[in-house]
Parts: sequence; structure tokens; C-alpha cells
Amino acid sequence: MTEPFLSARNVHVYFQLPGGGRLHAVRGIDLDLFRGETVAIVGESGAGKSAFAKAILHLHQLPFTPNRTKIEGSVSLNAPFSADLVRAGDDVIRDARARAVGMIFQDALSALNPVHRIGNQIEEALRQVEPGIDRESAMNQVYNIVRAIGLPDPERAIRAFPHQLSGGQCQRVMIAIAAVRFPVALIADEPTTALDVTVQAQILMLLKSIQDVRGMGMLFISHDLGVVAEIADRVAVMYAGEIVEIGTSAKVFSAPEHAYTRALLASRPGMGSRRRPTDPAAIGSTKKTGGKAKSAPVLTTDKVSFGYRSRLFGRGSHRFVLQDVSLDIEPGEVHGLVGESGSGKSTFGRLALGFLKPDSGSIKTCGTTPYAVRGVHRRDLRRNVQVVYQDSATALNPRMSLGHSAAEGLVINGMALEDAREEVHRLFDRVRLPTALMNRYPHEVSGGQRQRVCIARAIATKPKLLIADEPVTALDVSVQAQILDLFGELQAELGLAMLLISHDLGVVRELSCKVSVMHNGRIVETGSTADVFDHPRTAYSQKLISSIPGQNSPLDKVAVRTTMAGKG
Repeated sequence: MTEPFLSARNVHVYFQLPGGGRLHAVRGIDLDLFRGETVAIVGESGAGKSAFAKAILHLHQLPFTPNRTKIEGSVSLNAPFSADLVRAGDDVIRDARARAVGMIFQDALSALNPVHRIGNQIEEALRQVEPGIDRESAMNQVYNIVRAIGLPDPERAIRAFPHQLSGGQCQRVMIAIAAVRFPVALIADEPTTALDVTVQAQILMLLKSIQDVRGMGMLFISHDLGVVAEIADRVAVMYAGEIVEIGTSAKVFSAPEHAYTRALLASRPGMGSRRRPTDPAAIGSTKKTGGKAKSAPVLTTDKVSFGYRSRLFGRGSHRFVLQDVSLDIEPGEVHGLVGESGSGKSTFGRLALGFLKPDSGSIKTCGTTPYAVRGVHRRDLRRNVQVVYQDSATALNPRMSLGHSAAEGLVINGMALEDAREEVHRLFDRVRLPTALMNRYPHEVSGGQRQRVCIARAIATKPKLLIADEPVTALDVSVQAQILDLFGELQAELGLAMLLISHDLGVVRELSCKVSVMHNGRIVETGSTADVFDHPRTAYSQKLISSIPGQNSPLDKVAVRTTMAGKG
């Protein structure tokens, strides 16, 4: 076999802790990256995936992060020049970042400069390759690059600022900036996590096409096993800072050897469904009508439309986000709402909460018009309808302990502080959090633990409807599985209805009993989860479901096999 572009041997990474001592984050990693090869690193949060990748280019050091680190071992760069990156000086590292190894981060919007136009940022990267290029030639190349990465209206995109592009478009720009310098390798750290499945598929296709044309190696870090199955040649599984298993994608996914790998594969949601929501027909409030029990929907909308108004230079414009949306959710029903970014899913959730007023149509949440309620009726609505957001870090008050955050709704609704404290003990037990965490603050716990606190706070008031907007997207598969199990148990125990908004179709398939597909502000299909996923009727639903990464791969076969073994 030819010599690898990049070769890591016995790499250790230590973080200095503020109070003294150090954390051993990466423990003796050996890894090679060859021309044209994609090596994926998978594992749960805290396994050391990003710590290892950032150590290659010294991205743990100032000014990138305030944490000082110590790196031991060797990372040999064999092309386009020879160097040991662990012991290299600043000039060599800058040269490696500019000419040898490109880096793509998860949050493209925060990685791009918010005050510079897209064209200028691509031009800056281009000038590192061709310092003497004249302005006209540089802008011609920038135009060709923007057109090649598939941005609509390249002339407008070049003049745009990052906030004026979508997440998927910003990620394309990041890929262009990383690849324009003709590196021998790309490090892609969770490059598609926040994107919906169709944009995700486009980004993966773009990465592979650039890799094929340039012959680059790619180190791909992800907690999405479906994406890894789609793109990786080899897979390295990390746990507690070590690689516990490495092999070809087919081998690792079809015949995992390590117990941790098997547990990780069994945690993947969607294709081998483990959680079955309780039948809503057996749950919920009923009204006696003519001797028959009739359910009262907790959410009902009839031909709801909504648009955002803007005024620029005296001219008003109105852009519709939702059009003629009709949807009912019965007591105890978990209703999934899926679609691409910008389809109107989150806007619909805000309408159901009463944060927005529809332009036309009617909406009833728990029997009331949510945007019109006032006084005590509004407090009743807030008690009956709760929400869990994607970003638990911003959903919790950083100056408030976790226990106080969970008790906040109880105190607002009149419960005595001592009684609320006792109830929070029960809530922490219910969401499987140690009560010792009640006195900690959000930054002192993991993302999965913060999300459990958000769930505890949401169910504290015993709501009738829970609106979950991308509640597990940012979590790794093992924590994701725990949160989904928790949602399933709470739905069965409490009989609460859920509106599950997500672009992760595996999560929706696993937790929902009914699904609505939204496209360009309209619901194009509604039906049972099995019908929509197995027999989609509309062309858009078929396109959306066919974009799920990892289908028909060894990953799905082992997921189903592991699940069946667990049941036996």
C-alpha cells in the first residue's frame, strides 16, 4: 500500500483544568489516512473525537480556545511537505493549515466572518494559494467556485453576508474555503449534523465529488451513523479517548467486535424501531356523546396561513411561511412534523404556543385560541402546553441552578417553594438524573443532562401537550436513545400528546404514531408513521425519505439484528 498522507502514532491529548490538574482526553491513538480515502471517527460525546482532530492542526491552542493543551506522540504529514505536526513551530502549522489540511466545522455560520461578504472570504482563501493574483481574475475564480458548489444566483451569493444564507448554503461556502487551497486532506467535524436530510445528502455528494476530483483523504467526524455508513471507507470507533475498534465500514457495521460498538449501533434510532408509542385511542380526555366516547383534540388547526411582513425603503412585502395548514392532534398522540429547513415547521409550533397570530384560519390549543388568551387563562394555557427546544444550553438560565430551573413553572403556578423542591426531587428521579445535580448550573453538566432538566421542567406542570422542536438533534446517538426512551416512557405514563418537530426522520419514525410532511409551508401528506415511511404517496415525501442516509447498508442490518437479539 502507498504511504499515507497523514500518520498519527501514540497521540495523547491533555487539557489543563482551571483548578489545577489535567484531563487525559485522547489516549494513544494510532491512525493512517491515505489518498482518496474517507476515515470516519464515531463515538459518543466526550469520547475524544474532536480533541484528536483539532490536535492535528493545534486548534486547541490560543487564540482558538482558552484551554491550554499538551499533545504527545507524533502526527507525520508526508505531503505536500514533510513535517511532524506535534513538534512543528508556528510557521509550519500555518503552512499546514493553508496548504495541506483543510478544516470544516459543524456550525458554518459561526465559522464565517459575519461582517465580510461571502465573495471576500472565498477570495481571502484563494489568495493564500495565489498571492499575486489580480482582483479581476480572483473574482472570476470566486464566481466559478460559488457556481460549482451549487449556490443559486452566484452573483447575489457573492455579495451576501453569512446571515443572509441558509445553514446548508453557509456549509457549502465553508467547504469551498477549505478545499480551494488544494489540501491533501480534509477534516470534517460534524459537517451535516444541523442540516435536514435533503441538504445533508447534497453536502455529502459535494464532499465526495471534491474528494474524487482532488484525490484527497478525508477524516470525517460524526455521531450520525447513517451518514458514516454512506460516506466512510473505514470506521474508527472511539470510547473514553481510545480507538476500541477500527475496520472497513462494511465490517464494523455488519460484524462489530467490541461491546461498545454493538451498543452504539443498537442506539441508532429509526430503522429497527424499539420504542412504540402508546395507542392514543386508549388515552386521553373523552366526552360522552350519544353513549359513545369522543376524544377532544388537544391541538386543531383549520386552514391556517401565516406570513412575515417587512418594509424596505417605504415598500412593504409579505412572504407566506404557512399556507392552509390543517392538523389535529388527539390526546396521547405523538404526531411527527417533518420537512426541510425553511418549510415552516418551527413557525407552526410557535403558532400552536400562541407566540404568533395567524393571518387567516383558526387554531385551538387545549380548547383555547392561544394568541388571544389573557390573564389567568394564559397561565392555564402555559401550564397545559409546554415546549422542549433543541439547544438546552440557551433554554436554561445560566444564573439559575438546575433545581431552580425545574421548579420555576411549579412556583409560578402557585406551589409553595418547599413543596416544589420535593416535587423536583421526584422529577429528577423520573428523568433519571441524580438529585445531587440540582445544585449545579447548566455549564457544569453535559448536553444530555441539560436536556433531561428541560424535560423535567416541561412535565412538571403535567401538561396535556408537549411541543418538542428538534429535541435530540444535537445529541450523540447513545444520549439520543436515552432521551427518546424517556419521551416514550413519559408519553405512556402521563398520556400526554406530543408535537415532535424534527428533520431527523429516524427519530420521528421511532417515536411518532402519526406523521405530517410539510413542504413550502403546506402539509403535503399526513398518515400513520408506517404508511408515510413505507408507502409515501407524494413525490416530495418519496424524495425526503429516499434521502435518509445509510439506507440499504450493513448498518441497518446489524441494527435490526441487535434489536432482535435484545428481545430474545
